[in-house]
Amino acid sequence: MTQGVYAGFGLETTRVIFSEKDRNQSVVAFNTDKNISYLAQSWIQNEQGKISPDFIATPPLLKLRPQQKNTIQLTKNVVLPADKESLYWLNVKFVAPISNAENDNVLKYSMTHKIKLIYRPTLLSKIPFDQEVKKLTSEIQNNQVTLNNPTAFYINIAEIKVNGKEVKSPSFVAPYSKKTIDLGFAAQVQSKTEITYIDDYGKSILLQP
Repeated sequence: MTQGVYAGFGLETTRVIFSEKDRNQSVVAFNTDKNISYLAQSWIQNEQGKISPDFIATPPLLKLRPQQKNTIQLTKNVVLPADKESLYWLNVKFVAPISNAENDNVLKYSMTHKIKLIYRPTLLSKIPFDQEVKKLTSEIQNNQVTLNNPTAFYINIAEIKVNGKEVKSPSFVAPYSKKTIDLGFAAQVQSKTEITYIDDYGKSILLQP
């Protein structure tokens, strides 16, 4: 699994923010290779990683010719909660043939790009996310750090450091939820915790206390 560019193909974004007011959103898949065509297969998973019909990716299968771009259109298919964000995953599997001397185009290799698809209700679009994210708190106890997200937004985490040591961090903290992480080393309640989050544009920002 990867995000971004790999071997001449990829997606032009690292996440999709799907606003309630949008009828659909689009993602651009590209192929910069001069000689190889790729097949791109797309599907949507829910937060638990199960294939979901809540969003439809069209076309589900497309051919990316050498040095070509194509658009994958995402359409919402259900009514989702209006008071908090909902999280899905867009998967795009790029498949290319590998020729061999005896039989061309028999062997294939593939790579799947998986990015967040976040549905944002209209109610939340009026609330500045960069202010809401400041409500995220952390607490250290028993050599664990607990993150508390009291907001209606998914807060995507880039990095967590405790006393300058990087710890294994979750990909996100869901709305109105907590996540507890084992530090793997001794830490006190008053230890310094630094959290770097990812904004809507994929930029990593240090959360200021």
